[in-house]
Amino acid sequence: LALHTDCDTAGAVCRWNSAGKYCEKQCQVAATTAAPCNMVSGCYWRNSTAVCTRLCNGTFTQDECRNNGDCNWNDNEQRCELQCSFISDMVACDNSMRCIVEGTLDAMGVVNGSTCVDEPGIRFPTEQGCNNNLMNDTIWNPDIQRCVQACAFRPTPSKCQADAICNSTSATTCETRCKYLYKAQPNCLNDARCMWDNQRLSCASKCDLYEAQDTCESNPSCMWADIKCTLRCSYMWTGGVSNKTACNSTSVCNFNDATGVC
Repeated sequence: LALHTDCDTAGAVCRWNSAGKYCEKQCQVAATTAAPCNMVSGCYWRNSTAVCTRLCNGTFTQDECRNNGDCNWNDNEQRCELQCSFISDMVACDNSMRCIVEGTLDAMGVVNGSTCVDEPGIRFPTEQGCNNNLMNDTIWNPDIQRCVQACAFRPTPSKCQADAICNSTSATTCETRCKYLYKAQPNCLNDARCMWDNQRLSCASKCDLYEAQDTCESNPSCMWADIKCTLRCSYMWTGGVSNKTACNSTSVCNFNDATGVC
């Protein structure tokens, strides 16, 4: 059938392929058992219904997409996609914009995951739901008011540093910045990784945890000097003019007489 209207008339048997502009057999007509179905281009055997079904990415209307429980309609990109939970290839899951690999941390802090799920912002739209997630692999980002993947579950420095709440302390370790962990000074100081910022009255990660200049300088308490991350001079020497000599004795600090600050 060469015409769209003719193809639609035979809807029980045929469907119009709006991408390729041609008429083709409905998957459920093309095959009635799993093996031959999976050999038909654009079709797959849906185990839950035992019916040969159109692949999600070959489904071009919103209604048809949502009628298949394996699929999800992407409103932003106006296309049909396979639900994250049906993706078995964890690399494909990790590369998806709307899915993440859900995993657990072993004793060595290595993420082990074999389940593909919707990204946290979709699963947990509220702060309470995000922070009470039983898997404990999500955290609420107050800057963007959205649930995101917990820092410890981010396997690479690039994924770690993609979110301001995380700090990549090594090639394999990603930690939540102290600023987002503690609001009270006593709790902050009880964590060996953290220090209290008296100027901003907030918790901050200790400078020596940062291995790269850009992440070091993203912490307002720190500066990059002598190829390492260290406290800014004004934090290092806080006693005003009484610490002028000590301030000037360092290779990276100078005392400012006009402001009385190192």
